[in-house]
Amino acid sequence: MNKRHQSLLSYIFILVALAYVLKLTGVIHISVTIVIAYAFLFYGVLSVYVSMGTHQRAGLFLGTTIFLTGVILFVVENYTIIQPSILVFPSVLFILGAGFLMLYIDDHLNTIFLYSALILIPLSVLSMLFVRRFAVFGLANRLAAGLADYYPVFIILLGVYLLLNRKG
Repeated sequence: MNKRHQSLLSYIFILVALAYVLKLTGVIHISVTIVIAYAFLFYGVLSVYVSMGTHQRAGLFLGTTIFLTGVILFVVENYTIIQPSILVFPSVLFILGAGFLMLYIDDHLNTIFLYSALILIPLSVLSMLFVRRFAVFGLANRLAAGLADYYPVFIILLGVYLLLNRKG
């Protein structure tokens, strides 16, 4: 991770921590999920903007993934979805496909990214249509939903890791 991404990520963590403290003290009344969704949206857009044209595949893919995860969190938190757990597996497939599509847009010579996107995005739509019919999709959704309950722990661990590994 280059220095610009690390400093951007540090600012995002500071803003999320500030919002969390303001929520705990009662100054603002907003859910933690919304704060994290906005942080993901903000970081994703800036990360993709910084990574485009520089051939930094990891930053571009990660930025796209984080942005779309923020979109999912925002939608699930703000709109009534009867069973949000059935969105997990199709969302993962779509997010991965969109990440590969962004990698192809950045580097047109690597057509493997385009092929991967053309497989994963339609597969996400098909899995959404057949999620209730096949037990494999239900199992994948339950596993992913169980892991999704612990995303604040993963965010905190990533923040601690970045703070401990700062070089200067």
